[in-house]
Amino acid sequence: MINKLILINDKTSLSTFLKDNYEEVYDYFANQKYSILHKKTRDLQNIIAKYNRFFNQLDTNDLLILNFLNLLLEVCERYGLVSQFRLVYGTLKNKNYQVSSRTEAAALFFIDIKILEDYSNRLENIIKKLVYADEFEEDNSEKPTITLINYYLQVVKHFWEFNSEGVYNIKKTIQEYIFNAQPYSFLKSTLLAEILNYSIDNYDIFSKKVQTLLDEHFDLKVSPIYQDYKHPVFLIETGTDYAKALSKIEANFEEIRKLSFDFSLRDDNSEATFYSLKRGVAILENEQQLCRYMVGYSAMHKAKLLDALCKIDDNILTKVNHVVDWGCGQGMGSMVFCDYLKNKNLDFQNNKFTLVEPSTVALSRASLHLRKFTNLAEIITINKDLDSTNKEDFIIDKSVDTTFHIFSNILDVELFSLSHLTSLIESTFSGINIFICVSPYINELRTSRINSFMDNFEENLNFCLIASEDYNKREWLNDWTMIQRVFYIKLS
Repeated sequence: MINKLILINDKTSLSTFLKDNYEEVYDYFANQKYSILHKKTRDLQNIIAKYNRFFNQLDTNDLLILNFLNLLLEVCERYGLVSQFRLVYGTLKNKNYQVSSRTEAAALFFIDIKILEDYSNRLENIIKKLVYADEFEEDNSEKPTITLINYYLQVVKHFWEFNSEGVYNIKKTIQEYIFNAQPYSFLKSTLLAEILNYSIDNYDIFSKKVQTLLDEHFDLKVSPIYQDYKHPVFLIETGTDYAKALSKIEANFEEIRKLSFDFSLRDDNSEATFYSLKRGVAILENEQQLCRYMVGYSAMHKAKLLDALCKIDDNILTKVNHVVDWGCGQGMGSMVFCDYLKNKNLDFQNNKFTLVEPSTVALSRASLHLRKFTNLAEIITINKDLDSTNKEDFIIDKSVDTTFHIFSNILDVELFSLSHLTSLIESTFSGINIFICVSPYINELRTSRINSFMDNFEENLNFCLIASEDYNKREWLNDWTMIQRVFYIKLS
C-alpha cells in the first residue's frame, strides 16, 4: 500500500486511487500491525511532504482525500511524527473537517508548545478529551492510552534534560489521575502504569523500550472465542431464568426490552456494567452486560431500524426469504424486522435467519429471542467475528432469491476489515440483496466507512439507493445521531 501511495504525484491521481481502493487503504492504516507501520514512518513522512504540494488545492468537496488525510493524521500521532501531524492537522482544520476528540487532545501537546508549563497546564484538558473519546468515540481504550503515552514521551523528550523535577511533577500528576480514575477508565491501563514506572534517565533507551513494548503489545492477536466451528453447532439459550421468563410474555420487542430492564435490576454494580459495554462495541460476556445493553441501547436501535424499514416498499419486504443479521448482538435487528412485518400483517414465518456474532452469550440469546417470534423459521448461528467469517460458514439455499442484510451499529466500528466483508458478500450471495445500514454519527472518518461500503456496491448496474440520511446531534429523535443507508442490488 505504501509503495502505491508513494507513486502518486497529484490531487487527481490521489482522488482516483482512493475512489478505487478506499476500503483497502482504510483497512491498512486502521488495522495494520503496530510494528509494521512503525517501520514505514520514513516513507509516511516522504508521502506527506510530497502531497503537501497540493494540499492548498483541496476544498471541502474533496471529502475522500480529507478522510484519507485523517487516517494519516492518526498514524502521525501514533508514532510521534510531530511536524507531519502539524501539517496535516492544519490542513484539515482549514477545511473545517471534524477530527476526533482524541486527535484534538494530541494537538494540545503537538502544537504551540514552548515551555514545560505548556504541557502541565494543558494536561487536564487533554485528559478530559481522552476520557470523552474513550467513552463516546473509540471502539476500545487502546487509542486513548497510546495518545496519553505519546504525551508523556513528548514531555520526557523535550524537557527531561533541562527540568527533570518538572517532568517528575507531570509524571506524578498523571499517576494521580490514574489513582482517582473509575475502574472502567482507560487510565487504568496496565500498559500505561508499566511505562510510567520505566526509568527516564536516558531518553533514547526509554523511548526504545516504550516503542518495543507498544509494538509487542498491539501486535498480539486476540484468541478466537470459538473452537472448531462447524455448521451443526446451533447456539440457543435454554433453561435459564431469563429463558423461562421470556416464555411467559408476548413476542413483542417492547415486552422483551422490559424483561431485560427487570433483569438488569438484579445487577448490584450496574454503572460499572454499563461502562464495560464500551459504547456498545464490547464483546459481551455475561448476563449483566446483556441486560444492561438492552436497557441502554435497544430503544435507539429500534428507532433507527424502524426509520429505515418504513422506507422500503412492502412488496419488496414480502419477497424476502433470507435475513442476515451481521454483528447481531442479541438479535435486535431481527426482532425489529419481525415486529415490523407482524404489525403490517406481512409473513416472515418461513424465512431463514442467519445470525453472525462473536459473543457466545449474545448469540445464544439472539436465537432465543428470534425463536420467540417464529417457530417455523430456520435459524443459523455463526459464532465468529466478521474478519473470521468466510463463505463456507453460510448455508445458501438455491431457493433463496431475496436476502435482507441488517447492519445495525456495526459498519462504523473499526475492528474489522471492510474489504473482507464486501468481498465475502459478493462471493456468497446472489439474487436481490437489500441492505439496511444504520450507525451513529461519530465523525467524518467513521462515516466514510459506511459510505465506502455502499460505494463498493454502487458500481453494480443493478444498484438502487432507497434512502440516505445523516443526522448529527440535536437533528434527530432524542438527540440521537444517525447515519442511514438503505439500498438494494442484484448479485450474480
